[in-house]
Amino acid sequence: MAFVLFLLPVSYVLSYAPYLACFYEDPPADSWETYGCQFCFDEEYTSHNHHAFFQPVEWLIDRTPLQEPLMRWGTVWGVGVKMRYDATIRCFERSGEI
Repeated sequence: MAFVLFLLPVSYVLSYAPYLACFYEDPPADSWETYGCQFCFDEEYTSHNHHAFFQPVEWLIDRTPLQEPLMRWGTVWGVGVKMRYDATIRCFERSGEI
């Protein structure tokens, strides 16, 4: 029983990256400049890419030391850049800059 109680939340958190890999649209090509970390936010993209079911996982990414391990897990699934882009957007949204 304890194993199941451990396995369910871990499976939920680890399913975020595969979900993004299967059902998530890419950030606009001109929105992410790796040199100099400049962002040009695409409002249509940001408004269509909020994931209510995975908000607790996004909270873990944004506010806990699990950010880097989860970002590495996203890179394994090919969505590491998407996850960083969205984390940056959420940061700006919380600060009121978007």
